[in-house]
Amino acid sequence: MAHLKLLLLLLWAGVTVSMVVDLHKRIIGGQECLNTERQYHVILVQSNGTNETFCGGSLIHKQWVLTAAHCWKGVKWTLTAFLGLHPRTGQAQAAQISLKVPYVHKGIAHDIMLLKLSAPSQIKPVTLPVYTLQCAVTAVVACPPHNRPGHVFCGQRAGVDICLVSGDSGGGVVYNNRLHGVISFTCDGDHACTEPAGFMNVCSYLGWIQNTIRSNK
Repeated sequence: MAHLKLLLLLLWAGVTVSMVVDLHKRIIGGQECLNTERQYHVILVQSNGTNETFCGGSLIHKQWVLTAAHCWKGVKWTLTAFLGLHPRTGQAQAAQISLKVPYVHKGIAHDIMLLKLSAPSQIKPVTLPVYTLQCAVTAVVACPPHNRPGHVFCGQRAGVDICLVSGDSGGGVVYNNRLHGVISFTCDGDHACTEPAGFMNVCSYLGWIQNTIRSNK
């Protein structure tokens, strides 16, 4: 349980935030990052000319962002990635997306997606888990009916209300400076602050991530 608390504490402390939101009003049960910390968090903004939607993501390679597949709205929407943004500095690098690659296995789409930036970023990416090392040890909590062994894990921090809203989807779960999860869903949309949230298990997709990056240089 101690590992779970630390894992989720790091997630909430580094959660991606809207460019126009006061960070202190947004974070519950966490603390503000330094300007130089967790620059690999990405804000994804989509627009159809009338409406805008927001998602999070993680820079895992100088030209690739990992996020949730449900963040993609469609070809009629323009998708822009903002990197290196910190609420206190207000400075960010805007990058266009040149390629999207959702994960589909045996006709089943999983809620995880890779986005290729039109140009390499100078920001240091977050490190992925390693095949030869055990992935983060967490006490997984029940989250029916979403449990999919090996692909999804659910978790929450006991005694702390932690809110996930739609703009947080796609953001990363980081433990020991390695990306272990992608925010996918809250288990109860009416009680997002108290119910466990669901995360795509990055360890299950390492082969796909590495093969996709290699084959789309």
